[in-house]
Amino acid sequence: MLSPLPLSRVRRIGPPLVAVALVVGIVLGGVAIAQSAPAAVRLDGTDPSSHAIAVSTAVFDDAGGADTTARHAVLGRDDDFADSLAAGPLLNGGPLLYVPGGEDGTLPGPVAAELQRILPPAADVFVVGGVDAISEDIATAVEDLGYHVVRLAGEERTATAAAIADEATRTHGPADRVLVALAGRWPDAVAGGALAASEQLPLLLTDGTSASTATVAWLDAHPDHEVVVLGGPAAIEESVFTALGGDRRLTGETRAHTAAAMVAEFGDDVTGTTVMQGFADDGWVHGNAGAALLQPLLLNGPDVDTLNSVVTSALDGRTGELFVLGGTDRVGTTALTAAEAAR
Repeated sequence: MLSPLPLSRVRRIGPPLVAVALVVGIVLGGVAIAQSAPAAVRLDGTDPSSHAIAVSTAVFDDAGGADTTARHAVLGRDDDFADSLAAGPLLNGGPLLYVPGGEDGTLPGPVAAELQRILPPAADVFVVGGVDAISEDIATAVEDLGYHVVRLAGEERTATAAAIADEATRTHGPADRVLVALAGRWPDAVAGGALAASEQLPLLLTDGTSASTATVAWLDAHPDHEVVVLGGPAAIEESVFTALGGDRRLTGETRAHTAAAMVAEFGDDVTGTTVMQGFADDGWVHGNAGAALLQPLLLNGPDVDTLNSVVTSALDGRTGELFVLGGTDRVGTTALTAAEAAR
């Protein structure tokens, strides 16, 4: 019989989770789960917008709440990962919410309602990408709600990432490390986004065969960072690593190994873990938004119903919160149960 997880175990303290399709706290199967770690919390929705709202609902109290009220929010387009891929460092203090991409997009009602739920008046709302990515109509609609819109954009995705890194530095102050990930594929950058969010680190993007101009310029202007490149030479060539002034890589045999290699980079106080399907083409939808959970993001798959050995090993001893992103078509019930047992 299914046993629901009490809502008190979700880090947000607020009203019931009714705004989105959110499946919470299930202990699956007839076998009792040891209580040394909280049961898994599944966050899911029916589309990119509701996926992101599910994460926001789980993390952030209503505006004016005492504990985890958002200080700002980030808007990314719902049909492409390009610009929101580097938004991780802004998600310490606010969620990523998805809006329709393109210059004709309009602000969805549920997104407007979530902004009003979590944000105090006149809060910043960061729009990542130019007007061809997220329309002026959406920006104007957000302003009409009483918020301050800050558009972070460049000529292409690596320049947008540099603009986000600038804002993150203004928001959080200087960091000791900067992360660099491949711009053209999402898995390494999505796992890096969770690290960037938790540890307040800039996350830059580069082409894999040549060091992107905007990224080199940002690193030249901020020479005191340790440069940590995400992924191996098959993703970001050794010549690019050298041109970026790379200090070390976080990498492994597969994307799942690379994500697991990032776990040790989180602070000792981060005991929770997030698991998602890391081999679906649109996995970025869950991963980019899931960075707001501020804990390591492990990539399971490709099989939906099996917990791969990389995730199993990475979960060993992690007794904090366990979030699973997506429905049973992404992380099946058998894999979820295995993830609970792996801790």
